[in-house]
Amino acid sequence: WAIVVLVRPCDSIMQLWVVVGGGDKGGILVREGLETSSPQLPERLATIAVVRELELQGGRLHFEKVHGDGPATGWVSLSISGKDLVAKAEEMWQVVGGREKGGIVVREGVDTASTLCAERLSTDAWIRQVEVQGERVSFERVSGVGPAKGWVSMTLKGGKDLIVSFQKTEIGKAVMLPSSDATSTYPQGLPHGTVGEPIEVRMSNDEKGFSYEGLPPWVPQVAAVKRLLREGKPYLPSPEPPPERLESFKDPPPFKKHPPKQVKELLQQVYDGDCFGLPIPRTAEQIASDKFGAEWLTRAMHTAGTLSKENRVTRLVRVEELNCTGYSKEGGAAMKAFIDVEYLKPEPELHTALFAKYTWDFSADIPGIGMTMGQDDWPEVDVTIRCVHLLPFRAPKFYFADISRANTAYIIITEAIPYTKRNGQELKPYEVLPGLGKCQDYLLPNPVDFYFCCFRAMGQLGAWDYLGRFDGTFGKADRYNEQQFLALTKPHRKPQTMKFLEMAKKTYDKQIGKMVDFIRTWCPKMAPPDLLNEDTLSRVKAELVEMGPYFSDMSDYYQRSNSDYVGLAHVNLQVDNAWFWRDECGDLDVGVLDWGGLSRQPFAAKFAGSVSGADCDILMAHIEGLCQCFVDEYHRCGGPKLPVKEVLLRFHLNYITNLYFLYNFVTDHVFGETTLEEFLSFTGIEDERFQERFYTRCGTLPALTCWIYYVRKGDMKQMFDEWAKGAGKPFLSEFV
Repeated sequence: WAIVVLVRPCDSIMQLWVVVGGGDKGGILVREGLETSSPQLPERLATIAVVRELELQGGRLHFEKVHGDGPATGWVSLSISGKDLVAKAEEMWQVVGGREKGGIVVREGVDTASTLCAERLSTDAWIRQVEVQGERVSFERVSGVGPAKGWVSMTLKGGKDLIVSFQKTEIGKAVMLPSSDATSTYPQGLPHGTVGEPIEVRMSNDEKGFSYEGLPPWVPQVAAVKRLLREGKPYLPSPEPPPERLESFKDPPPFKKHPPKQVKELLQQVYDGDCFGLPIPRTAEQIASDKFGAEWLTRAMHTAGTLSKENRVTRLVRVEELNCTGYSKEGGAAMKAFIDVEYLKPEPELHTALFAKYTWDFSADIPGIGMTMGQDDWPEVDVTIRCVHLLPFRAPKFYFADISRANTAYIIITEAIPYTKRNGQELKPYEVLPGLGKCQDYLLPNPVDFYFCCFRAMGQLGAWDYLGRFDGTFGKADRYNEQQFLALTKPHRKPQTMKFLEMAKKTYDKQIGKMVDFIRTWCPKMAPPDLLNEDTLSRVKAELVEMGPYFSDMSDYYQRSNSDYVGLAHVNLQVDNAWFWRDECGDLDVGVLDWGGLSRQPFAAKFAGSVSGADCDILMAHIEGLCQCFVDEYHRCGGPKLPVKEVLLRFHLNYITNLYFLYNFVTDHVFGETTLEEFLSFTGIEDERFQERFYTRCGTLPALTCWIYYVRKGDMKQMFDEWAKGAGKPFLSEFV
């Protein structure tokens, strides 16, 4: 830690190869395995395809394709009968000069006065260098037309390029680490499979005279990432070896829904996990018990590969269940506990303060937990095991996770985030800011700074997914534009009858009427006067009923119409699902929590979840800037350059539908926890009695924010009308 660390991959991880054989056969043979007797794949790897080396054994190359046609992965021979089939990328050149003359001059020798070859070497031809002397290159032609070998010059006397090295070709720029302006060269996004070298990690910021010595091990890495942002340089995924836990990990059986009564009975018992085979404790008391305790946690961490076999947990110093009720309720999805431990051999990378998240104890008297009873929590466990090490931002360090299909129990153990207290004390760089509950954004000193961090993180995640970072878990994403989407999906969207349309409008009228009644009857102390105005409520209701039959078009069908706007997304990246710190420059940065529901979704439709606790006026003032922040980061990290106007339109189209859909949360959350009499006794949003009711708070505030936003924005119905007559028309449901 006392020196500057320049993190660089070993050659075998980053080595790129170019296919130089098979030009007359459509490419070279690819086999499934190392042995030349292993099954042959049906498709050949095309000449000039670029592959990344995964493994090299003797004369056989295990590859991953990054450009060109052919299998995505497989094994090929380096040569056959003395003739090379692949060459290292740094040996390759492409002809770029002589386009107006049919190619460039070739001579038989290194001297420019040597014999001139009869043919020119065609522009765009690929050659492999045999020897380089000064500005002269001896070559063997791989593609194109012209002499099979000879000598060419790199440039003309005036400095104009005749040939360029691989890294300067369009293919090379796409598949190698881009320069600071490379992403702007590719407005359509960098090619799938693009990776960058690991970033330069330093142990100090010399400009600020700030040392990272003595700070947590994660600090130099996040500081390096932040430096790229300040310098405007791309931030791309670099090769990441699979963690040890994936070697022993097993997928669980398919999910089976159990009746609530049976779930309660099953959760009284302890079952083994399906992924790693260890019993899953059900409560904090069990975790601390002799049946589990330090011995169980040692086995769990050994099995997951997060603790060396020579080390062990010697003692659980503290197992403390987090608050599940009231003002400071720690979320609404599961039980949670702090676990403080001691190790036989303390190590800098090992956390002694751990955090456990596990299935609700349904025998406890905890309001609202019945809503999650028996649900499938595997998606969060799966992402925690297989994806957190691939994320572009900080996530809690993984220690163990598992799930049992037998009784739906699960557990996730990570590092505990060291939140500081909200006491007004000035924090040092990289100290974690105080946490807050869901929909308590008003506690933040300047909420919009925190929203920008979250939108930037969403842009990074979406871009890395665009490049294929998460294909191992989610599969390779399809790429399509609006025309292709319509051609594929519209034949299956049959028109509905006018009778159906009238029935739908009646349904929307009834549901939206209930929401209006909630605002009018329940929220006279919560809602502002401009929303409580009767004429306004009537107008908004009429507009929503008119748009209602097209809500699914606005919130889903159109949102998915172009794959550039769809990618891996955190479904609920509110500020309470993240933690924050300031660096030595005073800039805010973010780590992200809670991975349940991580999936490929339309980005703009998920923005609403990130700002559901925002003050309406703050949101109105900054939503375009937040969308611009996402667009810029999405592109900087390898994704396509999206028009911010279109992203903003997609956000608003979806946001309109939330005025209708969020009433479900009012029904499930507010009405299930609080009576009308109790609600009317609250003096306002900051009333502690209101704030301590988690489900009431989280059911009320997002819905009110949406309605206030719609009213104050003033032109959202007009926005819909213009979209419906223009770009949105092909995506609207039809009624005949």
